[in-house]
Amino acid sequence: MRLLHPISLAVFLVSARAQSFAQPQPPSGSGQEITIDNLQGTIISAVIEYSGRVRWSGDNIVRPLRHNWRLKMQIDQGGSFKSTADTESWVAGRKFTEHFPSQLGSIGRPNTKPERIGARAAVMTLEGNTLTLLRVFERGGRIVKIMLSRIGSGFGCTATGTYVQEIGAGNPKAKAPRALGGHYELIGMKQTSSTCRVSKK
Repeated sequence: MRLLHPISLAVFLVSARAQSFAQPQPPSGSGQEITIDNLQGTIISAVIEYSGRVRWSGDNIVRPLRHNWRLKMQIDQGGSFKSTADTESWVAGRKFTEHFPSQLGSIGRPNTKPERIGARAAVMTLEGNTLTLLRVFERGGRIVKIMLSRIGSGFGCTATGTYVQEIGAGNPKAKAPRALGGHYELIGMKQTSSTCRVSKK
C-alpha cells in the first residue's frame, strides 16, 4: 500500500482536471459571493448515485455496480467541519452497506489521517461558491463538487461527483467492504443522479 501525503493531492488534482467532466449550470443566485463565515452553522446533506462496473481482487471478475454515496457535513466557526459518510452498493444484485466514522476537518487544510479503506489524502476547498472535496484512494480518487447559491436568507446547492484515474496508474482502487475483504477496482463509473440540501443546525 502506498502512503499518501499532501503533495499527492496536488499531483492528483492536475490529473483530475485533465479528465474533468462537463459541469452543469450553476444554480440561480450563485453569482453572489458565499464565504466560509456565511456557511457557519449550516449542514450540507448530499447524495450522489453512480453506476459502472467493479472488479474484486478475490476473483477478478468484472460485475455491474450501482453505488450511492451519502455525505452529511456540519460547518462551524472558521471553516471547521464535522462530516459523516455512508455508502450503499449493489454488486450483481447483492447489497453492501458501509458507515464511516465521523471526520473532523477544516476547509482548505489537507487531512492525511488513515481510515479503514486505506491511507488517506483528502482536502475540502471553497472557491467560486463551490465546495470541492478531493479524495485520493490507493489509486485514483473521487472529486465531489457542491455548488452553492443564495435562496432568500438561506442557501441552495447542487452536487456532482466523478471518479477519476491517476495518470499512468489505471482505474481507481480502494479496500473492499469488510464483508468481502481485499480490494476493488472501479471501472467506468458515471454519476446518474444527485440530491443536495443546505439547512441550519
